[in-house]
Amino acid sequence: MIMKCLLLLLLMILVSLLRKLRMILISLHCKFRKILRWLLLLVSLRQKALLHLFLVSLRQKNLLHLLLVEICWKALLHLLLLELHRKALLHRLLLQLRRKALLHLQLVLLLLQIIMYL
Repeated sequence: MIMKCLLLLLLMILVSLLRKLRMILISLHCKFRKILRWLLLLVSLRQKALLHLFLVSLRQKNLLHLLLVEICWKALLHLLLLELHRKALLHRLLLQLRRKALLHLQLVLLLLQIIMYL
């Protein structure tokens, strides 16, 4: 009888711990989603900050600052275009693999290698 009571008590403690663990896991999942959302927001804010600096520089007619912001903006756009170009080349590579056009496949691979070294 005492063993049954102890076993029941142990089972109740275990259920309580599992509920707490579940709540902790749910909390961590929510925090992870918030962190991911903040990271995406920071990328967007970086672009908006560059645009804001550009407009402030225009207003203040600070040409050196304007030039630096323009360089940063162009670099950001250049990286975005390179990424899009890589994805397009990778898409062409997969299409050529389906069609088995080896000559075109070699040209696309060569272009990909050149872009990787840029």
